[in-house]
Amino acid sequence: LLLLVAAGEIAASLSGNDSKWAMAISAPRALLAATNADAGWSAFLSDGGGLFVLVGSVLSAVILGIGIAKVRVWNPSREVRMKAPEAETSEEFASEEFQRDRDKDPESWKVRQPRPVWDNPILWREIRTWAYGRKIILIRAVFVLIFAIIATAIYVQVESGVAMEPAGRIGRALPAVTIPVAVLGVISLVLVNALAVNAVTGERDGLALDLLLVTDLRPSEFVFGKLWGVMYAAKEMIVLPMLLTIYLGLSGVMTIENMVYALLGGFALIVFVSMLGIHSGLNYVSGRTATLASLGTVFFLCVGIAICMTIMVSFRGAFQLQLAPFLVMILGGGLALFAALGWRNPSSAIFAASFALPLITFYAITQFLLQTDHLWVVFSLLVGYGFTTAAMMIPALSEFDVSLEPDRGNETTRTTGDSPEALPGTTN
Repeated sequence: LLLLVAAGEIAASLSGNDSKWAMAISAPRALLAATNADAGWSAFLSDGGGLFVLVGSVLSAVILGIGIAKVRVWNPSREVRMKAPEAETSEEFASEEFQRDRDKDPESWKVRQPRPVWDNPILWREIRTWAYGRKIILIRAVFVLIFAIIATAIYVQVESGVAMEPAGRIGRALPAVTIPVAVLGVISLVLVNALAVNAVTGERDGLALDLLLVTDLRPSEFVFGKLWGVMYAAKEMIVLPMLLTIYLGLSGVMTIENMVYALLGGFALIVFVSMLGIHSGLNYVSGRTATLASLGTVFFLCVGIAICMTIMVSFRGAFQLQLAPFLVMILGGGLALFAALGWRNPSSAIFAASFALPLITFYAITQFLLQTDHLWVVFSLLVGYGFTTAAMMIPALSEFDVSLEPDRGNETTRTTGDSPEALPGTTN
């Protein structure tokens, strides 16, 4: 989907912003055209809106058709390795029928020497093994491709001098490179957060989390092993945006001071989304629910608040119309964050962070749009997101507090130190 949006922007840059094919394959452009109150239905259809509906319907039908046809081929149960039958008695092993079946399906397991493990086995598994599967190679390749497209567009703007033009003089609300860099940052945050959730839900789905709870592994080893492991697995998604920010600073698009602010704020957000994914994975039994809660939080803070601010700007001059989206964002968003982050183990720190984080994000975006006091932008981000990260991390470092599947007898297991202890009403 991201590559499709990028293709629409490339088509628009090659053939002009009035290109019908750019709108036909770009959902954001079609959405902006559909919500334009000044233009009517006929203008929307003539500009390419009808072509977008046609192209989108055809692509949807093709994707659904392929998915239905391949659903059983892609079923993971077909990838289960078949093992040769083993005899239970010497008489059964000597029988001709067993030997014939054994020759048809020989054992494929091989014995190998154990590999040395680091002092932190969690971190060793995250870095030295395929803990996230080999599909992460495809994720990295797609992100590198998206980065190459955005970096090329920014390089062209820098070389042509468009990136150096002040926003106020050219009728643009923000500098030319702001939106591409912001899009790349949001993509990076979403992917890192998804990997962090998968780092814990994968352990639970593979029944490995149950074994970790009865070992002498300390909670700090597990949390920091997962945290640094996620950052290592997503190193391209972290390093490449930072290198692009350094390039903008060295090329003169932004000052060195603002470059340092951007790097500090970006790293704080990376640590926050990583800890958010681990926190959601530990507190939700279902992997699907954990992913929904974690990614929903990231999208609300990154995209939802920006959309609410866009609505408020469109209602400028009418305070009574601006008050409703603001209250929905601050109060409704705070309640949603508290329900997502602290529904199982609520605390005063989680409660304060849930209601303060939307307001801090609103303030940071507002200060950035005003292009003044960038120090206060990064300071508010470091304080707000740093406090929320600590509110999620400190309880996890003190003890293992994990939601396990009810059908295995453990709805909640809390482990402190080396001795697992089940909560009242559960079995261990």
